[in-house]
Amino acid sequence: MELKHLGTQLATFQQEQGAAADAAKTATATQAAARKDFYTKFMRPIARIAQARVKKGAPEFASLIVPLRGLRKAQFPAAAQTLTDTAAQHEADLLTGGMVADFLTQMKAALAQLVAATAASDESTSRRQAATQGIAAASLAARDAIVVLDAAIVPAVKSNASLLADWKASKRITVPTTLPPQPVGLAPTTAATPATSASPAVTSPAPTAPAPAPASQTATSAG
Repeated sequence: MELKHLGTQLATFQQEQGAAADAAKTATATQAAARKDFYTKFMRPIARIAQARVKKGAPEFASLIVPLRGLRKAQFPAAAQTLTDTAAQHEADLLTGGMVADFLTQMKAALAQLVAATAASDESTSRRQAATQGIAAASLAARDAIVVLDAAIVPAVKSNASLLADWKASKRITVPTTLPPQPVGLAPTTAATPATSASPAVTSPAPTAPAPAPASQTATSAG
């Protein structure tokens, strides 16, 4: 495979890796908001009503009480699904306890949003992992190709120091990196430049005293 094609692959995989990382951040934020919304609107009030109106010995009681503490993020969608199914069995008790008339419809809609956000997060993670693996594979293939070329080129140009230096510089694999998007209102990030030394101050030479008169010169006597 040509080195040019491998370089294009590396750049493409890197762009995909960055796009997947950005998508994962967005999906993670959406997922967190969906979990918070579901807990506030349904999990917490249903738990309070269940403690007051559902018999503690009932098989469904534990499913209506969802402790947020200790519940992992990956477990949240399954717990929300179980709660929704169980709440449908105790709809009358929950309505009497104060839940709104269409709370089950709202729960199902919120659950669908949560599942969609979770799926988007998982997909973004898979895309990023695939891109990372692609970068590793393309880099390895490029290095193998360079080794083969190096064995043929170095003997041919070893007597020409300039060509040999050019080949050594050209055969280095450099994966271009792109700067992450900056927040709105901030100037784009630029590469740091070394500080330049201040120009030396220009000072006028100090005045010099006049040279003494030659010894042969005699002072003019007063008239």
